[in-house]
Amino acid sequence: MDLFTYIKNGNLNGVKKLINSGANINLPDKNGMTPLMVAIDYKHKDITETLIRNKANLNFTDKYGQTALMLAAGRNFTFVVKLLIKAKADLNKVSKSRLTALGFATSNNNKESALLLKKAGAK
Repeated sequence: MDLFTYIKNGNLNGVKKLINSGANINLPDKNGMTPLMVAIDYKHKDITETLIRNKANLNFTDKYGQTALMLAAGRNFTFVVKLLIKAKADLNKVSKSRLTALGFATSNNNKESALLLKKAGAK
């Protein structure tokens, strides 16, 4: 199986095995999403944490100009918003739709993520 399949299935051991064997954790899929973005999209906390710990590119943008932090904030995945803030993700990067992570949180009425981002200095 490939990395994206393991991630979608929530198979943390498979993800770790591929990372340990040298899989490129920053290679995007056909939609321009990295493994980190897919893990966030599927709300897999442990896999997301593992990818961040293994130096996944936090500020990679998909075909819409969205970053992992924007995805997490838009989905109110506050656990990951906290992780990405701590890991020094770019708080103020702007997507093609002209929204920052704070904009995604606010436009989706995700108050907890918005508050975390504001406290961290997001604009």
